[in-house]
Amino acid sequence: MRDIQKSASYGAELHAFTHTLLGEQCDFASLVSTTREVLATPEWQAICRPSIEIKSTRGDHDFARGYSIAYKTIGSWRFAVPHELAHTVTFDRHGPQWRARYVWLVRLMYGNEWAEALLAGFASSKLSVEVLPLARTTPLLRPELFDAQVGGPLIAARPEAPRGAIAL
Repeated sequence: MRDIQKSASYGAELHAFTHTLLGEQCDFASLVSTTREVLATPEWQAICRPSIEIKSTRGDHDFARGYSIAYKTIGSWRFAVPHELAHTVTFDRHGPQWRARYVWLVRLMYGNEWAEALLAGFASSKLSVEVLPLARTTPLLRPELFDAQVGGPLIAARPEAPRGAIAL
C-alpha cells in the first residue's frame, strides 16, 4: 500500500524543525537513551505495553517495524525519536493516527511550543491533526536544552567581517 502522506509529513517536519535543536543530528547512543527515557514514562506505558526493541542500521534512514526501531548509527535527527515511536503504536504509516500520536509525543518529550511548531508544519503541508490529551504539564526532557527559538537558527548569522589588505 502506498503512503501518499509520507512526503507531506516529511515536509511538515522540516518546516517545524530545520535549523532548531530538534533538527540537530545525534549519535546513536543519545537516540537510544532518549527513547528509553520515553519508554519509562507512565504516559507511554499507558498506551503501549509491549517492549520496544532498539537497533542500529547502517542504512540511510531510520525506521520502525512493529515493536522495533532502527536508528542510523550516525546522522539521525533528534526528532527521529518521537517520529519512530509514533510508528510503533499506530501502524497507519504517516496517516492521521500517526500524526496525532507524533504531536502527542513531541508535546510529552519537548513541550507545547515544539508540538505547536509541528502542528503548524502539518498545517502548512495541508495535513490535519487531532490533538490528543496529555495530562503532563512539564516536558520530559529539560527545557533549558531547547531554549533556541522554534523555527529560528541555532547559530545566528554573523555579518561578514571586513577584510584588510592581503600581504604578498
